[in-house]
Amino acid sequence: MRRAARFSLSSPWRMRQQARQVHYETEEHLMAAPFPVKKKESPLARVALRIQAAYERIRLKHLPANVRAAAAAASSHSIRSETDLANVVEQRVWHSALEGDFENLPGKGKPLKEEGNPHADPAEDLMYRILSKNGFAPEWVELNKEIRSHMERWRRNLKLCWRRKVNELSGNESHRDALWSADLKILEAELKDINKKVLHYNLIVPFGRQVYSYSMEEELQQVQNFR
Repeated sequence: MRRAARFSLSSPWRMRQQARQVHYETEEHLMAAPFPVKKKESPLARVALRIQAAYERIRLKHLPANVRAAAAAASSHSIRSETDLANVVEQRVWHSALEGDFENLPGKGKPLKEEGNPHADPAEDLMYRILSKNGFAPEWVELNKEIRSHMERWRRNLKLCWRRKVNELSGNESHRDALWSADLKILEAELKDINKKVLHYNLIVPFGRQVYSYSMEEELQQVQNFR
């Protein structure tokens, strides 16, 4: 009660002092508050925006005339991003399909000619197509055929040698082992030459077409399990 009476009976001078103090504190708080500063655009960001704008102009240039006209008409008020442009193009394609503009296209119903390799270098891809049209093939293609042909012949020889060892009627076991050892040496030398060709093939073949070398142990195991 006493404090309320004192405040209510305060002089006008004291009330003005309190009001000034509140005003100063509020002004100091506003001066100390940081003002929002607009971040400057970095040179790299400006270059990226210019590149993106140039890319959009080039892409629009390669679109059909009717699609470009529709995109230009819609860009004044509706197109704001690449997604909007894609929607406009999709609508134009959909309307053209409904009107039957795609019915008389050349090559309709025929298989596509996939002559190019999307994973190969453009220069190499062009060279391969020129060689193919003139009846030639790249070196790695011919080498692959040679390796497969030699490997088929080598496996036939391995089967013959193994059957001769297993079906040998001679009672002299040491003689059979000696023949088998001699056959193995010849087969190992031939397989070593084939693996050298495989190594050369892996060096010249396009990326992703490399193959594993052949193992004598794995080939022997397959022959032994086949009997």
